[in-house]
Amino acid sequence: MPSVKSHNIRDMTKEIEQAEARVKASMSRTATLPTSSTSSTTGGSTFGSMPDIASKPKWRRGLNIVDQAFNMGAREKLDAMIARMFYTDGLSFNLSKNPYYTKSFTYVTSNPIAGYKPPGYNSLRITLWQHEKTHVERLLEPIRGT
Repeated sequence: MPSVKSHNIRDMTKEIEQAEARVKASMSRTATLPTSSTSSTTGGSTFGSMPDIASKPKWRRGLNIVDQAFNMGAREKLDAMIARMFYTDGLSFNLSKNPYYTKSFTYVTSNPIAGYKPPGYNSLRITLWQHEKTHVERLLEPIRGT
C-alpha cells in the first residue's frame, strides 16, 4: 500500500479547515433584541440599562419596585423573543390563538425544567409526529369500531 505524501496531507488538512470555515459561516446568526424602557437583570444578562433611582421623579420611584416584583424586564424580553420567532419564520399570528401554544408556555413557566431545550427539527418531524399519530389513532379506535 503506497504511503500518503506530506503535500497530500497538507492539502487535505487545508480542505478540512476550509470546510469547517464554510460550516461556521453558514450557521444561523441571531440579531440582538431591542432594549426596553424598563430594566431588569435576568439570568446574568442585563436588559436595558439600570437608571439611577434618585434621578427619577418621586412618583416613579415606586414603579421600580413593581417592575422587580413582577419581573417586568424578563417578561418583556420573553415577549420580544417570542415575537421575533413569529417574525423571522413568517409564522401566522393565528398560532397565538392555538390553545396548545398557550398551554406550552403556561406549562413551562409552572414546571421549570433545568437545561431543557425545545425539540429540534428531526424530533418534531419524525419522533414526536409518530407519537402524536399513534395517539390520535388510539383515540379514533372507538369511533372506527361503531
